[in-house]
Amino acid sequence: MKIMSKLILLLLLITIIPIGLFGYSAIDDIKDMQNSAINNVNSMKETAIKDSTLALNSLGEQAIQQIAIDIAKQIEIYLNANPEMTVEDLQKDEYFRSIAVQQVGKTGYTAVTETTTVINRFHASEGVINLDLHNLAEKLPGFWAIMKKTENGNSANGYYDWEEADGTFRQKYMYISIVNAKTKNDIVFSVAATTYIDEFNSPAQITSEKLENSAESVSANIEEISKKISRNTMILILIMIVVSLVTAIMFAHTLVTPLQKLRIAAIKVADGQLDVEIPEIKTKDEIKDISDAVILLIGALKFLKKEKAGETKEEPKQEIKEEVKEEIKEETKQE
Repeated sequence: MKIMSKLILLLLLITIIPIGLFGYSAIDDIKDMQNSAINNVNSMKETAIKDSTLALNSLGEQAIQQIAIDIAKQIEIYLNANPEMTVEDLQKDEYFRSIAVQQVGKTGYTAVTETTTVINRFHASEGVINLDLHNLAEKLPGFWAIMKKTENGNSANGYYDWEEADGTFRQKYMYISIVNAKTKNDIVFSVAATTYIDEFNSPAQITSEKLENSAESVSANIEEISKKISRNTMILILIMIVVSLVTAIMFAHTLVTPLQKLRIAAIKVADGQLDVEIPEIKTKDEIKDISDAVILLIGALKFLKKEKAGETKEEPKQEIKEEVKEEIKEETKQE
């Protein structure tokens, strides 16, 4: 391998490899930053949706609970005012029925059940009136798990899945409040207020869709910016590589060209052409020293040639001899 090739290779190794490693690391960091930003956006979106849904659910639960408590209080007042009325009498009383069964939200309602037997006595659906709710334990286990807690006269609340007419299930929330009064035949009622919870958290679902669209838009922008930065980084790296390559070639050329000229001159001298013109070296480095040494060598050869031809008896100039000696001494010391 020639010196020029070695120099170019060396310069490329000490420039292109670090640049390449830097570029790879930079692009990898950009991708990590992109993924981290997108993950943070998605995390913020999910947290916002979760928090807003929980907040709205909590408000819905409180509203449903308050309705159950209020109606239980109304029934208590009515029973205290009419202690002679039995369950059968109350079922025939239109005013009491209007108290017992009221609307909750858009589609919900209240219902009144005996706490000891867990038989429903007042309901929005005629088919459920006088139904023993034990019969729903297998079909609606979540609903029954809440109702069962009232058998001992305790309030209860919770979520359950309610089967729709088409066979699908929707989640409901129910709060059951105990009436602090009895009928003539010592029946204690519980008031259950229930409705679909999505009536309350539907704004969160709308917000969720908006946040989803916003998150997708932000993620797309982050990805686009990341691609742009990566593209610009690659362009910059390629420019740096090209500049390094050109610089390496030019630098190697400035070193090798004078040496090539000196080589040609040395070949001509070896061929007997002592009048060869030595290229002028303007630098003050080792190449300049080699050029000076070649000039001294040519001078010495010319002198020897003339001496051999009998044209002169003069000795080479002392200063030249001393200079050559000094050069040899310096080289020897360095070695």
